[in-house]
Amino acid sequence: MTTQQRRETAALLHNKGVSIRRGCVLARISRNAVGYVSRRPPDSELVEAINEVRKKHPCYGYRRTHMELSAGVKHVLNHKRVHRVWRENAMQHPARKRRRRSGKKGQVPLQAVYANHVWTYDFVEDATQDGRKLRFLTLTDEHNRRGLAIEVRRSFKSADVLVVLEAAFAQYGMPAFLRSDNGSEFIAQAVKDWLEKMGVQTHYIEPASPWQNAFGESFNGTLRREHLNRELFATLDEARVLTNTWRRYYNTERRHTMIGYRTPQQYFEQTASVNANLLGALPPNPQDLSHQADPVGTENETEYPAPPHPTVFGPATVLGALPSVALSSGRAMATLPQQPLVYGPEY
Repeated sequence: MTTQQRRETAALLHNKGVSIRRGCVLARISRNAVGYVSRRPPDSELVEAINEVRKKHPCYGYRRTHMELSAGVKHVLNHKRVHRVWRENAMQHPARKRRRRSGKKGQVPLQAVYANHVWTYDFVEDATQDGRKLRFLTLTDEHNRRGLAIEVRRSFKSADVLVVLEAAFAQYGMPAFLRSDNGSEFIAQAVKDWLEKMGVQTHYIEPASPWQNAFGESFNGTLRREHLNRELFATLDEARVLTNTWRRYYNTERRHTMIGYRTPQQYFEQTASVNANLLGALPPNPQDLSHQADPVGTENETEYPAPPHPTVFGPATVLGALPSVALSSGRAMATLPQQPLVYGPEY
């Protein structure tokens, strides 16, 4: 029996002629608790502020909502007060039913320790309203959790995968390792040969071992839960626009619990200066990125490769000081002059 129920029981006994003292004894509550009047200010302003956060971030729980309200400053707002208001106003999300997985689990091999150390890519499937299939190729940096690319097509071939990798390498630089499962698009000989030419090592997980690609599976689950399950796509172009908007939101606005409730972009900027000497390779020479995929035609629409991204990762004097062979080799960090790298904008 809760305190409120005991208080109501004592009041009911008093209305029936029982003294307050005797009623408190029977209801097992103190007389101070019966006569207590709360001086706590109303929570209307806090409820309104929480609802504003929920409109912007509909998938947030009370912990990330508290971090958003306090803006990272401690002791401004107690998280227990947010939790109490959250429960009193029935703001909880429905509990997710987790699947019971069988099999031997282990530690993720080859864990990333700096930006551009390990990237992972995988496929997610959905459909437009007319029932036609959509495939999403996701590319993620495992260290800072940034979503580097989400390419949307009806179908993918190995050549289409290389188009996405070309654009990502030109914009973010080349990773040391590229993790994936054993899908046919990833183990194609054309992809292996091109990555070997770029100096990027591949790391394939063992069959039926998704926990070895934990960061990629986590990103795909978030994409499914917070975007694909909440949107209806009428056309391929609409899916591309909405997905690119969500990726920008994920990188720059959505707080990530595993990196201290910071956004992936904030975490990247804060750790880039610390791990400047450990960052991945420089962007390759654009002349070496010679692979191009042909457009994939459909009945009513034609899919074209992603537009090229600018290859500006540092001052012109730094890049100009290196020969094109060093830029394309992917291991030219030791030959750089002692000048800080200045990274261009993500979008």
